[in-house]
Amino acid sequence: MSDDLEHVTPASTTYGDWRGNVSAEQGATFDYTTVYKALDIDSERWFVVGIDVHHDLTEPGIEVYAVDKHATGIGRNDDIRSYAQRHGTVPVTSLYAHKPTPAALFAALFNRFSLQLRLRGTEDHDLVITGRGDLDLDED
Repeated sequence: MSDDLEHVTPASTTYGDWRGNVSAEQGATFDYTTVYKALDIDSERWFVVGIDVHHDLTEPGIEVYAVDKHATGIGRNDDIRSYAQRHGTVPVTSLYAHKPTPAALFAALFNRFSLQLRLRGTEDHDLVITGRGDLDLDED
């Protein structure tokens, strides 16, 4: 992009040896305030629109992308679409969460969570399961 703005980009690492996708479900009884409580975010001011979980050699990190409700008037999903149509982008603030751990966050937020990674070079090929096994880590 040619503007001087910092855009949220897809997940990446230096070499990208593994790539994949993710899907998560909140569940039918999900309380929208759970994400705000789990991350200690003021739900009166912020509208969370994204979560970036990463890990480097020293520690995991959670970066939350949130819209300032007071500055934008955005307070629900439909408002995001309208705002983006009018302005072309949605302004977010990147908030670094020092707690909880990614595992604790996923447990608090999602009823189901799936992450699939594939070795670079295999992502465009159909993988066919021809057998099943079990990796028993307790076996000698």
